[in-house]
Amino acid sequence: MSDPKKAIRFIVLRRFLASATIVIGISLSLLHFFQFDQLAAVTLIPPWLLLIPALFVLVVTARATSRTSLVVLIAVISIFAGMFVEELRSLARVAVQSATERGHHLKIVTMNCNGGSAKAAREVMAMSPDIVLLQESPGSSTINELATEFFGEHGTGICGGDTSIIINGTLTPVHVDRSSHFVHAVATLSDGRKIDLVSLRLSAPVFRIDFLSGGFWQDHLATRLKHRQQLATIRNHLEGFAQTDCWIVGGDFNLVGNDGATNALSGMRDCFYAAGSGWCNTGTNDYPIFRVDQIWTNANIACDHLSAHRTKNSDHRMVVADMALDQ
Repeated sequence: MSDPKKAIRFIVLRRFLASATIVIGISLSLLHFFQFDQLAAVTLIPPWLLLIPALFVLVVTARATSRTSLVVLIAVISIFAGMFVEELRSLARVAVQSATERGHHLKIVTMNCNGGSAKAAREVMAMSPDIVLLQESPGSSTINELATEFFGEHGTGICGGDTSIIINGTLTPVHVDRSSHFVHAVATLSDGRKIDLVSLRLSAPVFRIDFLSGGFWQDHLATRLKHRQQLATIRNHLEGFAQTDCWIVGGDFNLVGNDGATNALSGMRDCFYAAGSGWCNTGTNDYPIFRVDQIWTNANIACDHLSAHRTKNSDHRMVVADMALDQ
């Protein structure tokens, strides 16, 4: 750069970008760690997307910043990525031992059927599941037909309106309410094992980008609180009405991974963190930016592998998990 003044201004600009990125990175790390409800709109942005501008700043400022600032910038980005970018751990994960090798193998598939599409629901059979959890489900008669189509005379289905369960075995309904955000049944599998199953679909997320409006922040806050209340209802319901020591809760959470609302599922764990492999985001099918479809279990079920798979007839990808019952 021939003009010394322009060169100095350019260096100052790059140093400012590096400093600003450090401050923003620390702030975002704190926001994602503490999950403040009032700032739920900020943590709705997938952390992996935030890495893109951060890495760009790192590249363009590397030669203009001091060694200390550069080390701090790299540290902030690395800590943020390591703690909050879920995709890094799932892309790096290699399954050491499958559920089939351990015995007590059980395969669960959860899928949003895109407004009740039976064609979408039928796609799960390519995964040879034992348990199917559906959201935006086809109606009761179609669910019964699909149960027979999937598993023959041993198939059973229960439809709660927006959510359904189909298994290779028998189902005993516990909570079936068409106005509810979940359906709960006790599954008796073909080998005699029993499991409490919940298929859920939480309230739809907020689709607003007018972040300068107070209503934008209020709507995201209200959605976070609503999701927490819905998950707390499920957790309290299982505490009172579960009939086994093995619980599986799965479906369309309509929130991102590590969202603060999931704290309501205390004592349960997101199977992704134990066994997620590959790109596990499911929303949308064509542009899987968010991990909205999830499977959670309690301590008596171990998840050995979890992955997301592209679909043809849904706007969501399906989630497939291999489980092993610790019994």
